[in-house]
Amino acid sequence: MGYDFLTILETCGIAGFAFLFLGLVSLLLGVRKARPEFRTKGYLRAPSGRAWLPFLLWKQYELFEDSRIRFYFGTAHFCLLAMVVLLTAILVLLGSEVLLKRM
Repeated sequence: MGYDFLTILETCGIAGFAFLFLGLVSLLLGVRKARPEFRTKGYLRAPSGRAWLPFLLWKQYELFEDSRIRFYFGTAHFCLLAMVVLLTAILVLLGSEVLLKRM
C-alpha cells in the first residue's frame, strides 16, 4: 500500500496525547469556573470519578449560562470523543499490520 506504519502509529499516539492533555486541562478549567454554579443547577458538588463521563457525553454542561464554562466542557467533550476515535484507529492499524504479516 505504500504507507509507513510506524509514522502513522506515532502520529496517532502524539495526537492522542495532545487531546488527552487538552481535554484534562479544559476539564480542570471548567470545573474551577463552574464550582459555584454547580449548586444552583441541582448538584450538591461537582461530579467526580466516573461521573464525569455521563456529564460530558450527555452534554449536561449546556445548562450553564456562562459561555466560558460551556466552552471548557465542550472542549473536554470533543477531546474525549477524539480520543475514542484515535484509539479505535490505533487498534485498526495494529490489527491490519498483524494480519498483513501473517499473510
